[in-house]
Amino acid sequence: GYSYLNVSADGLPRAELGPTSYTNPKLRFTQVLDYRDSPVLPKRGWHLRMPLEIGAAVSSDANVGYVKGALTGGWYYPISKKLDLGVGAEIAAVLPSGESSELPIDLRIFNGGARSVRSFPERELGPRVGSFATGGEASWTANVEMVRDIAGPLRGVAFVDAGTLARSFDDLGAAEIELAAGLGLRLELPIGPVRLEYGHNLTRDSGEPNGTFHFAIGVAF
Repeated sequence: GYSYLNVSADGLPRAELGPTSYTNPKLRFTQVLDYRDSPVLPKRGWHLRMPLEIGAAVSSDANVGYVKGALTGGWYYPISKKLDLGVGAEIAAVLPSGESSELPIDLRIFNGGARSVRSFPERELGPRVGSFATGGEASWTANVEMVRDIAGPLRGVAFVDAGTLARSFDDLGAAEIELAAGLGLRLELPIGPVRLEYGHNLTRDSGEPNGTFHFAIGVAF
């Protein structure tokens, strides 16, 4: 792939953005192992996805190469006719060839949202400047769900999520872990589950939300 990007500050200090006008040549490989009984409405089995991207941000200010990779997957097991267990996890990182500040903000890793730690809005978990998330170089997420039949295609879900995001890859082990617990409803359709969920923030710090509602289509992991 090859693209040209022009990024505006939209409230963040200019120094937090990295290059704002640059080209992005990249090459991406993805290995997928999928042993689920259904990729749309899985009840049993497991899957792994391993994307690897090699690219560069080329601008008049700085040229920085990077390697971005992730390992993500899920495992599903029917406990009974009406009760299913799901476990998901993801670890992701981007390693720039230069300083972290030279990596454009839109090439960084983000966390939070309907498919990660559900106590945060989309891409809002992690280091911040004021009220704006800055992203980082590494993150991980773990999810556990219990899903139960209610009536017809309507199902209820209870979940616990955990995850973190570090501005620098070296700081991942020391980054604060965020925990969420929540409930939701799912309507199972041929296109996948239509999900309405609320995640409560169990590790809330000043400036963080008490919790977040999410509406999404598709499996959580």
